[in-house]
Amino acid sequence: MSISLSEAGGLAVASGASARFEHTFLCIRKRIALLDYEPGLRLSEDMLAEEFGVSRTPIRRVLSRLEAAGLVEVRHGAGTFVTHIPVDELREIYEFKMGLLMLMDTLSPLEPDEALTAQVYACQLACRDIPADINPRRRFAEINLTVFELLMQLVGNRSLRRAMADLFYRASRMWPFLMDESRVADEAQRFHDELAETVRVMRSPAAHTVGHLHRCHVATALLRLERFR
Repeated sequence: MSISLSEAGGLAVASGASARFEHTFLCIRKRIALLDYEPGLRLSEDMLAEEFGVSRTPIRRVLSRLEAAGLVEVRHGAGTFVTHIPVDELREIYEFKMGLLMLMDTLSPLEPDEALTAQVYACQLACRDIPADINPRRRFAEINLTVFELLMQLVGNRSLRRAMADLFYRASRMWPFLMDESRVADEAQRFHDELAETVRVMRSPAAHTVGHLHRCHVATALLRLERFR
């Protein structure tokens, strides 16, 4: 079947609109994950539309998708707000995440290469500088996001990868948000030590057990989460 010039142009426009939508969604999602948009913040449709150079209609579509992901809440008559996850609900999410991590080493796992391991090691070293950063909680969130994206390269099952990404973006931001400034150094050191263990496993014959190790780290974090009650 041939495509006329007008039809081809229509496809290009649709493709461009879809790309802008995806870019806007990913950008706002990342800002929420890095606490640039903290829980409770009201998001302005007008300001977002102006920034991204689109009308309010696609912004509303983006916000609707973010709401479906549990990242924002649309309150009729009040606006759109970044969600705050209660500790009890956060605990349930962590428990669910532990269940998914049991599958990481069994559903089409991929072997880490030295380049990937070196990137995780770089994140380990970066943890040392978190306490001295001008915004240590954001820096903590930034390194955590980078590590997550790196470890997801070991997940060959796409459905599992999508499910884990949904949980990560929904819940990971709450840890640095709830973190008291006085505990940043301790948490940064703990994160450093966890990544050191991860690097050792990635470079060992037991590299296929990275998911199990990460599950142990999440279990330990779950115990520490009780402090935030």
